Amino acid sequence: MTILDKLKRMIRNKGGSVKRATNIDRAVDELRRVENNPLGNLIVDASIAVDEDLLGKVVGDLQSDVVVADGKVTGTLNWVTGYTGFGNLDEQSGNYVALYARIPEIDDAVITVTADYGRETVLDPDGLFIRRIQNGDSDDKWFEITAAKDGYTKIKRRYSLNGLTLEPDPEAD
Repeated sequence: MTILDKLKRMIRNKGGSVKRATNIDRAVDELRRVENNPLGNLIVDASIAVDEDLLGKVVGDLQSDVVVADGKVTGTLNWVTGYTGFGNLDEQSGNYVALYARIPEIDDAVITVTADYGRETVLDPDGLFIRRIQNGDSDDKWFEITAAKDGYTKIKRRYSLNGLTLEPDPEAD
């Protein structure tokens, strides 16, 4: 692997663009710019208190042992019914994951979540998002977080949900 390839890999790992890094000098400049980008401090985690109310259900009702690491979300999602605060009638039963996305020391960044089924949601300043996970034919469940702020390069990170254990509906056949 060449030095340029190593630099490009470092840039990608930090959420930067290698399109601009076609030579070593540009790669070094891009790496410096990305390393100095506070949006690169984006944190996605499940550090929500077990008894915290999330639209009528507490976190402990929704999930247990959820961890976000290395681009993967793992843990167990409980089967939930009667989640009236979540959405329309068709979305009030199922498995749900609750996570935070935030950037320490930056309050005015725009953080967006895009799901594998195409829905895009801009998060409130608290950074909390809840996603309903459906069992289906696809094993490729994911979401992407984008952080943007004027004057900084946008950061995108993708997280796999395939490591989650979904408890089944106890009333299903």
